[in-house]
Order: sequence, then structure tokens, then C-alpha cells
Amino acid sequence: MQLSIAQVDIPQSNSMMEAFYHTAKYRYLYQKPIQNLQALTLRFQELVHEYNFIKPHYALGIYTPNEVYIGADPNVGFP
Repeated sequence: MQLSIAQVDIPQSNSMMEAFYHTAKYRYLYQKPIQNLQALTLRFQELVHEYNFIKPHYALGIYTPNEVYIGADPNVGFP
């Protein structure tokens, strides 16, 4: 693990990770007790799958990160 500090000249450099951590904590980790390392691993696998393949992101318009990665235009739907 490496400490990362937001860059001064890029105001949103840390906000995306903060949003990800918020989602991870409140939708996956705090919902019910985690019994062991296997359960924790499974929860993170579910989180990463939903975050990358299922949940559209506001910053990407109507697309998921995977759709943008494979070539969808994130600017569609924006004025």
C-alpha cells in the first residue's frame, strides 16, 4: 500500500478514489459482518465487478468504466 496525496494543481485528483472508498464501505463492508478473509475477498470481488461492469458512472455519462474502456463515447448525452 502506498500513501497518495492529492496534487495541488489538480483539484479532483483524490475525489474519484474517495467516491470509490465511500461506495466500498457503505455498500459492501458495513452491510453485514465479515466472518473471514474469504468473505472479505468475495465482497471486494463483487464490488469491483459491479463498479466496472454494472454501475454507470456520472462522470462517464451513461456508461460503465468497462464500456468506456472498450470504446464507448463518454461524451454522448452531454450538451
